[in-house]
Amino acid sequence: MSRNTYSNPRLFLGSKEIINFTSINYKNGGKNTVSSLSVKINDPELDDAALLGKEVVFFLNYGSDDSVPFFRGFVRQFTPTDKDINLVVHDVLSFLAGAESPPLTITNKENYDGFTVGQMLYELLLNYVEIFSFLNVFKYITFRTGLAFFTSLLIALIIGGPFIKLFSNKKIFNPIRDDGPSEHIVKKIGTPTMGGVIILLGLIISVLLWADLTNAYILFCLYIVASFGLLGAFDDYKKIRNSNSIGISSKFKIIMQIILAMFGVVVLMYFVEYQEFKNLYFPFFKNLIINLGWFFVPFSIFVIIGSSNAVNLTDGLDGLATVPVILVAGCFAFISYVSGNIVFSEYLQILYIEGAGEISIFCGSIIGACLGFLWFNAPPAKIFMGDTGSLSLGGSLGAVGIITKHEIVLAITGGLFVLEALSVVVQVISFKLTGKRIFRMAPIHHHFEQKGWAEPTIVIRFWIIALILALIGLSTLKLR
Repeated sequence: MSRNTYSNPRLFLGSKEIINFTSINYKNGGKNTVSSLSVKINDPELDDAALLGKEVVFFLNYGSDDSVPFFRGFVRQFTPTDKDINLVVHDVLSFLAGAESPPLTITNKENYDGFTVGQMLYELLLNYVEIFSFLNVFKYITFRTGLAFFTSLLIALIIGGPFIKLFSNKKIFNPIRDDGPSEHIVKKIGTPTMGGVIILLGLIISVLLWADLTNAYILFCLYIVASFGLLGAFDDYKKIRNSNSIGISSKFKIIMQIILAMFGVVVLMYFVEYQEFKNLYFPFFKNLIINLGWFFVPFSIFVIIGSSNAVNLTDGLDGLATVPVILVAGCFAFISYVSGNIVFSEYLQILYIEGAGEISIFCGSIIGACLGFLWFNAPPAKIFMGDTGSLSLGGSLGAVGIITKHEIVLAITGGLFVLEALSVVVQVISFKLTGKRIFRMAPIHHHFEQKGWAEPTIVIRFWIIALILALIGLSTLKLR
């Protein structure tokens, strides 16, 4: 038998040897990088409650009768229905395959290169599951989503007041459009902006604490929210420095959004393995599916940028954008959870996406951070989110829609944002072609201001519309 020949596989889950296992699939990430192993186990007596975090060792004979550990790791995901276990571990294969006397051990989890600082709390708790059984709850995505919600909420509530005081002292005020409604201009002068920093801090810290940071979807969402947040912060800085509402040029903003979105989408495609990722799925029609092929990249860029700018256009009145963002994030927290669960996805006849369930934690963090921010942003607002918040939140919703393959449902649940964006597009086209304006002022919420509607009336009625559209979007999950 040659040096690189393996035989007689043996699988151990903790101290128990698993006899009935099939469908072993190995993905090598390269030397000293994260690799993965998927194993389907047929064992009715297997205890689901103790699976997450349990050590798994996969033995093979290596050119002799001596069994050596080919693979060692810790359970990171599993599907309770068929005991389909997915592992993420330190890459052992590159060492074993290239050595005459292969190393036999990885002594502890500290040798695993895939753990990140942000995961330390989550992973640390899992280490004590066998000692404290109540810690089993941390394996459930629903529980961690709840933790993410409350963590981001508390962070936003705690830092909100000090940030408002700081921004007021530094005169980081919101430059108001001088062509807007006169009453609107008077009311908003002297209100701090860049409150999106509060949202981003609560959101990002919460995700780092409770989400699986080896999940490509989580990393993609973090990249989008952070990069678009930085772009928005730069825009806000320019407005504040120049004391006007112009900021960076529209051309520069769009170009940067395209570059940021393209980079994220291309990298995500590199790590995503399922073929259906490039498909476009239509609600209400079970079998209406379009393979976008190479067009998936520009389409995804359009979704992210469109969503980002639509939320930005909506953010013109106190709390107007915040609540619809919460509603859309709530819808997609549910959608991502069922998409990542093989039982629920089959029942609803939607695409099963392995690992998509983690996005629920990201969405939960958005809800908590926005709800905490709404405490200070509700009419009359003490602070505005600015482009820092609106561009990042909108971009992240677009990213979630792409990951879950519910881009069209995103347009339905976020219909208020679509309406606001379309009002601007229609207004511009009409004025350029005919010299006439359809609305008294765009975006459309300013149209109703010009008609004499009170700001709270506009905001609450738009919230009601957003709620109705969110419910319609959710209903599409079963109407197929």
